Amino acid sequence: MYGIPLAPDAHAEVCHRDTAGPLIRAEVAVEQAEFGFTVAYGALRPGVWDLWLRPAGEGGPRARIARLLDDIADKRHFLIHPRVPVKTLYGPVEAGPYFTRDNDLSVTVTAAG
Repeated sequence: MYGIPLAPDAHAEVCHRDTAGPLIRAEVAVEQAEFGFTVAYGALRPGVWDLWLRPAGEGGPRARIARLLDDIADKRHFLIHPRVPVKTLYGPVEAGPYFTRDNDLSVTVTAAG
């Protein structure tokens, strides 16, 4: 996160883009100016999931997780992440992260086969 310190109660939110429903909250591990979090693909139903950070916790602002400070204007064509097969409660899926046209980080989950 550039320019904003992460509070002890900072957390990530993973939200399904197309349907209103419960979001998935993930604890954020903070080390100096870097952070990380984990959400199992198996917890995600098919669709597109957008990634958000609450750097000050529940009462603070919500920031889209993105990669902006580099020389690549449109990352979707150059920074391609692998998709992996996953068995979920929703059946077999393929899941993986990708950059949107606005250089935000999202996860796509599609039914396999």
